[in-house]
Amino acid sequence: MSKLRIALTTGDVDGIGFEVTAKALHHLGPQKGVQFLMWRPEGASQKYLNLIDQKFQRITVEDLSQALEIEGPYLIDIASDLAPAEWVEISAKACLKKDLHAMATAPLSKTSIKAAGFKDLGHTDILKRLSRAKHVHMGFVGEKFNVVLATAHLPVKEITKHLSFSVLAEALINANELRKKASGRPG
Repeated sequence: MSKLRIALTTGDVDGIGFEVTAKALHHLGPQKGVQFLMWRPEGASQKYLNLIDQKFQRITVEDLSQALEIEGPYLIDIASDLAPAEWVEISAKACLKKDLHAMATAPLSKTSIKAAGFKDLGHTDILKRLSRAKHVHMGFVGEKFNVVLATAHLPVKEITKHLSFSVLAEALINANELRKKASGRPG
């Protein structure tokens, strides 16, 4: 398959993630060589589905295995009754197996992650657990600058306890990798 497959998880069912995802997809439109697979709740707003439909041919399925069977210039819409934290875990596992090439996620509350039965505190912890990587950092890519966070989800009063030379060094290494990838420059 020559297409890049990118999973989009729309975050908390009662959050802003689906609206933001729909508006971003509408703004971006179909991309040559890219197939988007969008996780969303079964009862998602028809208003935002209609917005997506203005730019994309959308096929709705129930799970990722069905989505991965579909080839073609479609946005694959996974209408799911699973918890949004499970969408992240399933998509991350598919990325690790190379069934998907990338994922973009919308916000998840710690409450919804806990309600799904996870011990993780956020996306970063889910990805760290699944990848078994020692150093995982949350990064944000923007038009004017990029950011990598040195710590995961911590109360502000605990941040200084978790900062050390090695923690900052690993964050800087990952920030440099993000810079290289965002600029399209090799090594």
